[in-house]
Amino acid sequence: MISIDMYMDKEQGKKVNYMGIIMCLLIAFQIITGCSKSDEGDPMEEDHPKLAVINESLKDYRFLRKHFDEPESYCSFLEELVALHYNSYLLVGSNSTLRRMERSGVSAWLRGREKSEAVLRQLCSEPKFVLEGNKWKVLFNVFKKDGSVDKWNVEGKYDPEKEHNQIDKITISILKQRGTFSWPLMG
Repeated sequence: MISIDMYMDKEQGKKVNYMGIIMCLLIAFQIITGCSKSDEGDPMEEDHPKLAVINESLKDYRFLRKHFDEPESYCSFLEELVALHYNSYLLVGSNSTLRRMERSGVSAWLRGREKSEAVLRQLCSEPKFVLEGNKWKVLFNVFKKDGSVDKWNVEGKYDPEKEHNQIDKITISILKQRGTFSWPLMG
């Protein structure tokens, strides 16, 4: 431990060191309790303020009705949605994601707790859209940098006049815990 009592008397130095220890313990406690909260596996439904921010950002993103049938277009849209939610670039499970994993070496992804390539491939299944008029639902997986995988269930609607989508509901549940996979794309 680093002592901070250079310019203080011994009593003040001890107090500062004790305060530093207490602060470190509080930070560690917050990190641990925060992580255990997200690791419970309970579904998390997005609240309205966050949806409002996402929807405002999506107003300029053109994702037309015909794009629901084009894997590159809908994966790009879902990646944008995930990036807006997490404020970070993550991977949406899809065939194109699997091809990227294969280029970097699938074995590099299996350095976490999960060693089965079949499980990784299954989690990279294409997002599944259900269309009902201008309303839609999609179910897909998201690979996170901590090695976990979330299952996303998103409901929205397409406005043909304004040519944009509005997200009505996002339900996220933890599919695989932190450390299940390795993220070799991180630098």
